[in-house]
Formats: sequence, structure tokens, C-alpha cells
Amino acid sequence: MNFVTGGSGLVGSHILLELAKKSEPIVALKRITTDLSVVKELFSTYNLSSEFDKINWVDGDLSDINILLEHLEGCENIYHAAALVSFDSSDRLELIETNIEGTSNMVDAALVIKPKKFIYLSSTSAIGKQPKTKVIKETNEWDPDHKNGYYSFSKHYAEREVWRGIEEGLNAVMLNPAVILGTGKWGTSSTRMFSTVFNGLQFYTKGGNAFVDVRDVAQIAVKLADSSITNERFLILSENRSFRDIMSLIAKGLNKTPAKYLATPFMGYSAGLFSEIWSVLSGSSALITRDSSRSANSTQVYSNEKVLSAIRHKFIPMDQSIAATCKSFLKAHKSN
Repeated sequence: MNFVTGGSGLVGSHILLELAKKSEPIVALKRITTDLSVVKELFSTYNLSSEFDKINWVDGDLSDINILLEHLEGCENIYHAAALVSFDSSDRLELIETNIEGTSNMVDAALVIKPKKFIYLSSTSAIGKQPKTKVIKETNEWDPDHKNGYYSFSKHYAEREVWRGIEEGLNAVMLNPAVILGTGKWGTSSTRMFSTVFNGLQFYTKGGNAFVDVRDVAQIAVKLADSSITNERFLILSENRSFRDIMSLIAKGLNKTPAKYLATPFMGYSAGLFSEIWSVLSGSSALITRDSSRSANSTQVYSNEKVLSAIRHKFIPMDQSIAATCKSFLKAHKSN
């Protein structure tokens, strides 16, 4: 039996898909208000609707450890993918509650259940910003002196909860995916990049990062759960690319004109500050923040050597990943 949190999200839904392909029994935690239509559509795309119907969806919340203990009973593998992804400082309390406290509760429950493997879906953000000249690896340490945002902070301290669990006997593996691209609920998390380009993106930045297809993340999570590997963390990425390259590929796939104008760091910071102020005044979410602007104008380079030496896996090239995701986006937009 497999237990999955965050099953309605981008990564969690694809983990469910990978497990369903193997016809493995699944218990998936969701909130009572969660809309499962996107997950159902994903399974339909892969002709696995009958497998979707076999998933045991249970209502609950990461804050309720008794609910977690009740539904974790008998589960051999736990995939903890539930998280809040936000670079808005107004979400800092929810980031702490969901990402840190929620993970702490999952670890505590797992220590009671003693599963064969606890897979935690972390992020490269958990490592924090690093000096520009460094190729970032799993051994890089968090530097509190760098300007790490609240999301980065929450994922770093969530990882510390998993390390605590490991010290207390939990067999765990942490995955640190880079920027994840793929088919999901459009306009949320990293899928927002496609919506932004489709609606007409005029500006580009000089920054860059590592990117990975969500299918790779899900497949590697399942492979590591089935392996003898434990008490490790792995950076998960396909390629290091500039944001301009990625956005241009998305524009090409969506039949849009690529961004023409350079957004300087000052312009981005000013736009982020204005957007944050307006979000406070209007009660709406900030479209851009100072933290996301800093990230868009910085370049971080990551290595995937460790995971490739640990398991056999061939990453999907980003050109191919983006083309497939754009096709899904246009199909969804047409149907709406």
C-alpha cells in the first residue's frame, strides 16, 4: 500500500499516475474541498481512468496527526508531496504551517507506522541561494546570510524535520527537484509560466536555473522508493537553462512572440515592491514579488550527477518537455 499527500498537485498527481501504471494500491490524502478534476483528466489522457477510480481518496489535513495515523496504517511507502509554493511574503505563516509543521506531523506519524520508505518531495530552494561561481550539489549547505525567501526557508526547515526523523530511525529519501514543468492545474505554481507567456509576455530577465519535467520527478520518486537507497537527498534536474531560453521555447510552443525587452534587476525589484504593496491594499495575491524578481535575475547552476550514479534514468530534454506541455495547455485552453 502507498500513501500519497499532495495528490491533486503537479508532482503528487504524477506520482499517483506512476503508481497506478503498476496497479499498486493507493491511499491519497486530500482536503475536503479539493477539486480532483485535473487529476482525473490526467489519468484519462493516459487511458487509466479505471485506475483513478481505484484510488482510495481520504479527507484530512496535515495538521491532524490522528487522521494521518489512521490512514497511514498498513502503508509501506509514503510519498509526501503536499506543499504550498508561494514567493509572497503575506503567505509566510501558511508556508510555515503547511511546509514545516505539516512535514513534522508526517514524520512523527511515519515514525509510529514505520514504513519501508518515506519519500519527501523537497526543492532546490531548500538548499538556498549559493555563490554565483559554484555548481550546486547535494553537499552544499544553507547560508542564512543570503537573501533566501520564505518559501526557501520553509522547505529548508521541512527537510530538517525529515533529517530528524532519519536520526530517530526513519528510512527516508529526499528529492530536491529544480523548476518543475509539466501538465497540471494551469495558472498555479510553475504552470503559471505557460499562462503568462500565452497572455503576452513582453519582458525577459538575464537569470537562469535548472529545470525538470514532472514525469521525471515522479518516476525517480517511485524508483527510489523501490530501491535499497535510504537516508540520502538527490538533486533532480534535466538541464540548466536561462529563463530567456525557457520562455522562448514556451512562446514557440504556444505560437506566441517571444519577449523582446530586458527587465533589469531594478525594474524587477520595483515591480515586485509595487505588486506586494498593491496586494496588501487590495487583498489579492501579488503577481510578482521582490523574492521572485531576485530569483529571475540570478543564475544558479545545479548538478544531477548523484542521482544518475545512484539509479538508471534518462531525463526528458527540456525542448521535448516544453513542447508536450504547450500541446496540453493549448488543448485545455481550447476546451475551455
